[in-house]
Amino acid sequence: MKEMYTSLKNTNTPHGDGPKLLDRVHNKIRLKHHPLRTGNYYCGWIKRYILFRHKHYPNEIGADGVEAFLSH
Repeated sequence: MKEMYTSLKNTNTPHGDGPKLLDRVHNKIRLKHHPLRTGNYYCGWIKRYILFRHKHYPNEIGADGVEAFLSH
């Protein structure tokens, strides 16, 4: 999971011209041959996390933000 997060984190900026974060997650999930439903669940968690953090891009939020989300 850490490898996937690092590769997603290092690609494009929030306002770049490349694929959006959730598209990159789905692509990475497909590349690893995980079920489509797994990608949907991951994207659901990412969406909830972004909304919890007041729509800040995940690259802008550190470990403290993740901990606050998981313990709320």
